[in-house]
Amino acid sequence: MYDHQTESLWSQIAMKALTGTSMGKKLEPIFLEHTTWGAWRRTHPDGLVLSQQTGYFRDYHRDPYSAYRQTEQLMFPIGLTNSQFHPKEWILGVEVKGHYKAYPFSEMGNITTPFRDTLNGQEFIVCWDQENTSAKAVNVNGAPIHAFMAYWFAWYTFHPQTEIFVEDLLKSKDQEMIGSNYC
Repeated sequence: MYDHQTESLWSQIAMKALTGTSMGKKLEPIFLEHTTWGAWRRTHPDGLVLSQQTGYFRDYHRDPYSAYRQTEQLMFPIGLTNSQFHPKEWILGVEVKGHYKAYPFSEMGNITTPFRDTLNGQEFIVCWDQENTSAKAVNVNGAPIHAFMAYWFAWYTFHPQTEIFVEDLLKSKDQEMIGSNYC
């Protein structure tokens, strides 16, 4: 994101301005969900949709990134890489007080119910929606916590010290399957 007023470049993943007169200032999180239109309508039947009549020509019925998503090629160079996952593997990235954890979608593929996890002493629930290929994290009361979906390469670039969720470890003492009433 670029801020024309302060000529600052903001990183959504780092949650701060990287250049400009706002450099170092933190962003306040705005909680959102990446999901399908059908899933959104089921949970938010009164939700509003932005108009496609923007005054600019753009085909909003076509995904401009569909081919990009399939290749390992990136649009720009990055400093840190990790080949454990495809660079454009979707992950849910969670941050708790300066500690980070990635939940790769390929690792959550067979999970059918939300599960508890703990990071830096904070317990939370990971809500994986296999049908709509979407994920979010909420606290034990159901309120969203600082988490968002991103490509693996982007998350790793900013958080190389990230922990990584592995489905095989789900039965461990820190991760527990729970009912779907949290999500």
